[in-house]
Amino acid sequence: MTLNDLAYMHFLVQGYFVSDRLPKAGDETIIYNGYINRKGAFYILKENTANGTYRYYRGEENYVTYWGLREELTYKYYYEVF
Repeated sequence: MTLNDLAYMHFLVQGYFVSDRLPKAGDETIIYNGYINRKGAFYILKENTANGTYRYYRGEENYVTYWGLREELTYKYYYEVF
């Protein structure tokens, strides 16, 4: 990954602020981080601390609903979501 790639990735998620952070029920190696922007768009970051991976889910509205469903959502690689 180049410096330009990193700068572009930062640009895409600029304006999102952390809203929630919780471990998966019964599995402390999975951490969910919820981010939301002023317009209500959001993404949820699924972090696997056991293998060092990050996957993403992105939505345009209804953050609270999707946060409640976070363990059931399908997460994808960054480049597939942004």
